[in-house]
Amino acid sequence: MRESGKVYFSFIMTVIMLISVSIQPLAAEEVDIYTGYYSRDREDGKAAEIAGVSKYVKFYPDKLVVMIYIPYEYSQGLSSGEIHAALNDIKLRVRPESYNKDKFGALMELTVAHVELYRAMDDGQLEFECDGTAPCRARFEGDSMLLRKAGMVSDHISGYNRVVD
Repeated sequence: MRESGKVYFSFIMTVIMLISVSIQPLAAEEVDIYTGYYSRDREDGKAAEIAGVSKYVKFYPDKLVVMIYIPYEYSQGLSSGEIHAALNDIKLRVRPESYNKDKFGALMELTVAHVELYRAMDDGQLEFECDGTAPCRARFEGDSMLLRKAGMVSDHISGYNRVVD
């Protein structure tokens, strides 16, 4: 009787463990957001062309996010290495919570840079100031980032691709 009780108990515990594993969501693929930078080049760059600037975003492990706005026509001739160098130069020269206009890295055109601190949210997203109206939230999946900005009627969601050099 005792032996059958142990077998029954083991069976019940195994069933409970299998059920709990099957109802838990699968862990999201771990994304290294610090490798490379994010570029808003979807829709063949139409958004950048209309806005007149190409926007690039880089996250650093020390809770800094650097956003750079490079004039559209000029940005089309830049390599990912030049953009990455400009982002790193901005991180070294520009203090957080500021906008600056300068020629960063080897860039020959005046470019606007915005540096902020970000914080991790409980749901895995990062939150930071991105335009002064309301905080933005970044969500990462694979090699892309969705940036959500609060709008008056609805949220604006922009897609970015990760560029690794």
